[in-house]
Amino acid sequence: MKAIRNHRVSHRATDCLRPTASPEAGFKLMELLVVVGIVMIIAAAALPSISTTISNMHLSSTASSLAGGLQSARYLAISTGCPVQITVSAQTYKAAAPTVSGTPPACSTTYPYPVYPTGGNPIIQYASSDVSCTTPQTVQFNPNGTVSAATAPGTTPTQTTFSFPLAQLSGTAIKTVNVSGIGYVSIQ
Repeated sequence: MKAIRNHRVSHRATDCLRPTASPEAGFKLMELLVVVGIVMIIAAAALPSISTTISNMHLSSTASSLAGGLQSARYLAISTGCPVQITVSAQTYKAAAPTVSGTPPACSTTYPYPVYPTGGNPIIQYASSDVSCTTPQTVQFNPNGTVSAATAPGTTPTQTTFSFPLAQLSGTAIKTVNVSGIGYVSIQ
């Protein structure tokens, strides 16, 4: 009798550990459909906000990229001692610098400048497809760091300021990359 009782006790102990199937376990199809519906409504409400955020990020990125290109052209003009022109179009820019040759080094006098110092005249895309510069123009950075309207070699550049307004094609946000007469590049 004692052995049977121990067997019953051990059997009862393992019964507690076994999962029991109940008719209430799991989710009902209706509950699952309600949860999926709520998630879809929240996602639909958040989608315009997410789209606006992404467009604003593209605009900020474009402004930073263009400002970086302008600053690079300025630094190139200062380091080579020759003027550097940068042509900004709707979504690309192209920098052109004279070749430096001779002893002492001298800037080439051909116009327009033939090649970028790295051996090509690359066109660099600075804007995503949903952002565009509304006032494309060509500016010249002079060896002293100032900026002027693009001129032919040997002519005296007129120092001025430039603005490159960048606009979202599908929105109303605008950022402007400004270049002061002394070559300071800022974003507003």
